[in-house]
Amino acid sequence: MVPDPKIKLYYSIGEAAKYLGVSIQTLRRWTKSGKISYIRTGGGFRRFPHNELLRLKNFLIVFVINHVLPRISVVVSK
Repeated sequence: MVPDPKIKLYYSIGEAAKYLGVSIQTLRRWTKSGKISYIRTGGGFRRFPHNELLRLKNFLIVFVINHVLPRISVVVSK
């Protein structure tokens, strides 16, 4: 399988936060707590691998489906 040339291998913290729909500060907290892995550039900047962003985004989707949506439906049905 040939990789999609439109998909970057690594994303900056701003790009990763936008991709995941969270703030940069949230992403920094997640890195400190070990929820997402990253590498550091020679200049000390965080870079997030595309496959790690996909893993976390899939987790967030499942979390919303299993935990958030059921609560919304309870509130709406009242």
